[in-house]
Amino acid sequence: MSNRIIKTRQDLAELAKTHDGIIVSYSTGKDSQILVDLCAKTFRRVVALHLYFVPGLDYIERGLEMARHRWGVEVVQLPHWNYIEAIKTNQYCNYRAADKDGLTDVRLLDLYKLAMQRTGLRLVATGARKSDGLWRRRWMANIRKTGAYEGVLFPLQDWLKIDITAYMKTHHIEMPPLSKIGAQDATGIGLNNEVLLWLHDTQPEDFARMRRVFPLIDAVIARRAIHGIGGRY
Repeated sequence: MSNRIIKTRQDLAELAKTHDGIIVSYSTGKDSQILVDLCAKTFRRVVALHLYFVPGLDYIERGLEMARHRWGVEVVQLPHWNYIEAIKTNQYCNYRAADKDGLTDVRLLDLYKLAMQRTGLRLVATGARKSDGLWRRRWMANIRKTGAYEGVLFPLQDWLKIDITAYMKTHHIEMPPLSKIGAQDATGIGLNNEVLLWLHDTQPEDFARMRRVFPLIDAVIARRAIHGIGGRY
């Protein structure tokens, strides 16, 4: 077991002395599953917060049910801020201005605060890691600098790929299917090109659900068919 994993366990155990529970940002991906596993073994109460892009996707619902069954956690779902932004800016859709009345700017911090308000908990843990990329490293550094995200923690921030792989193997956590596609920006279901292609090829009913909200996503499939851009799953 690496020193990074040991330190994470120690840090969480220290927090559990003063906090009965914690909210875990849960995308159903590998990092968030590891974080739920760690927190469920440390805190009395764990709430998995899932920010959905389109509600009711079978793939996501299976991941949420697995979290309830395996770790006994509560699940809270809220719309992802990117979902609202995509509707407002007509990404893969063409809604009229009247259809978007009432849609206001929503930040990730707003969603975390709402989850805290609903659950009565004051800590939110995310699986963000510095090794995810330069953009993620800069985002985390900016959060620490501004102090705006009070109560938001990054327990896995220093973990490397070897730590993720070792923890999953040791604790018998299977790699989620979406985490296997290798797209760097695939942190969950969204309008990422590779995610849409993966949904189309492997989860056709969920792709159809996405199409009902974002009717122009077939453009990604057509681009692959015509120009060969994107993988096949």
